[in-house]
Amino acid sequence: FLKNLKAHLESGKCARSYDCDDDEKAVLNDMALLTSKPVIYACNMSEDDLKALIKKFIAKAGQEVSDSEFDQMWGQMKLMGMAQIDANETGTSNYGEGGWLTSNSDDVSMTVMGAKTKVSIKSTLQ
Repeated sequence: FLKNLKAHLESGKCARSYDCDDDEKAVLNDMALLTSKPVIYACNMSEDDLKALIKKFIAKAGQEVSDSEFDQMWGQMKLMGMAQIDANETGTSNYGEGGWLTSNSDDVSMTVMGAKTKVSIKSTLQ
């Protein structure tokens, strides 16, 4: 288990993405590895910003909607709980000597009111 986990981590993958059984998961949790911790993605945007983003997706899909149609649709979507963003993350991290993070790459798949999009975030630390 530990050799496989080490290979998984050395390939740049996070511990939270390692597929293991319940007993191994208990050992993994006891190790308290930083990359096994949950990740929270916070999006600092107003409702108007979210609406503008959704309008962009609608336009990219080749559809047109008037402001009044969109506002009516938005009200209905809010009532149905569809005016939200759900995100799933996968990524890789690279570590240098001494365990320092040198680069990070994340792909975030988001579902915004049923429309799926993907955002890639890449960073290099020097």
